[in-house]
Amino acid sequence: MVNSKALLGDIHPKASDVLKCKVFPVLKNDDITNTIRYDRLLIIYGNIQCQKYRDQHHYDMIRSRLRLMGRFLTLLKSKCQTVTDFDSVYNPRNFDSIVETMNEMGNYDKVLGVYEKPTIPTTIGTALKYIGKLKVSDCIKNQDEKVKAETENLMALLKTDLNSTVNKTAAESLLKQKRQKTVILPSTEDIKTLNLYLLENLNKHYQVLMTGFNQHSFLQLNKLSLIKTLVFNRRRPGELQRALVTDYKNLQVIEEGNHFSIRGKLGRGVPVLITKHIKKCLDLLLSCRKQAGVDPNNPYLFGIPQTKNETNKNFRHLRAVNLIRKYSVKCGANPALEQRSFVNMSRPNLFF
Repeated sequence: MVNSKALLGDIHPKASDVLKCKVFPVLKNDDITNTIRYDRLLIIYGNIQCQKYRDQHHYDMIRSRLRLMGRFLTLLKSKCQTVTDFDSVYNPRNFDSIVETMNEMGNYDKVLGVYEKPTIPTTIGTALKYIGKLKVSDCIKNQDEKVKAETENLMALLKTDLNSTVNKTAAESLLKQKRQKTVILPSTEDIKTLNLYLLENLNKHYQVLMTGFNQHSFLQLNKLSLIKTLVFNRRRPGELQRALVTDYKNLQVIEEGNHFSIRGKLGRGVPVLITKHIKKCLDLLLSCRKQAGVDPNNPYLFGIPQTKNETNKNFRHLRAVNLIRKYSVKCGANPALEQRSFVNMSRPNLFF
């Protein structure tokens, strides 16, 4: 299905190859997606996002931003008859309707003066300003002074009035939600329970793979190795799940085991420690990748086979957060372990 969408290329002609072939085919085929698909300004916005965020794991974020602006445009159309596409949004007379739409999408409570979903209006406001700059640039190229003036007038309203009508309230609502959020920290015993569960199942599936290839054991050992390494290192899940085979092959031996570096936040190098047992598991997984159907060009250490409905242009890897939740339930520990933050609360000496 995804391949057929990419081949058809049913999208605005200004769409870049990355947007057309990698970002759009995965989107749900509904009215929101169709609104985005044929909107000139949203497609230009999507193109810029693809140029700015080139890594494959950013595509979900780009899709999410496009879907949000598609929802915004659809709702604004129902409130304002003069709005037909995103280009027509940038007129000062639409400002009140824009604020009303943002309030509705953020579930604004007029009595209490708070947002139930405060990040939605702030994200929309930021995107409106960004897309507005793209429209101004387009007007300069086309020497369209009238449209440029209208766009700049709305941008001025967004910069001044939006801060007092939306942004301040949204920021206060978000801080209030953070203060009132209950965080249950897992105990040492819960973490030990999870660790014991991981070790037992690692040994089980390692022994199965050592006697002969088994697809189920390959996938299970892959998942367990990722989470065991994650808990042992207390790393951000997104960093470790995107570790590369080339990074692992630069492994360095230290006194208690081995370590290699992965790409961390802002492109910084982040060391990852692995025990000798985990190294044996990872080496075995790498030797079985071809039999398991993992694409030979898949760069991810925790890569998995493509499904029949997926395009080979996007390589797949395991998602650590989903696996943390799964194993936290299976091991029978406190439900607090399901929170991704538990990784940062654990002590390294529990896992040797």
